[in-house]
Amino acid sequence: HGQEKGWNPMLFLLRGHTGQVNSVAFSPDGTQIASGSNDTTVAIWDAQTGNLLRRLRNSTSWLTSLAVAFLQADGTQIASGSDDRAVVIWDAQTGNLLRTLKGHTGW
Repeated sequence: HGQEKGWNPMLFLLRGHTGQVNSVAFSPDGTQIASGSNDTTVAIWDAQTGNLLRRLRNSTSWLTSLAVAFLQADGTQIASGSDDRAVVIWDAQTGNLLRTLKGHTGW
């Protein structure tokens, strides 16, 4: 309703994960998209072009729903949570792992 005939609202189809995508988040400034997948990676995408910027390998555990969030108002850090019950903090610009937080004991 209200759409022109033949108009496709999809801007990009971001392909690059080899497993199910469980979570997606935009950076605070809207320039990047992070996606978390069962392939144990977080992918960082350019929101304007759809190009893959970098891939962060989480370990051997699936990234679960609501697992990816940009931290800091400037979007310089990403947090991912996974089936191994850990939260990992990443530098969004370099892809370096900054900290692993463990302590969850159940689902």
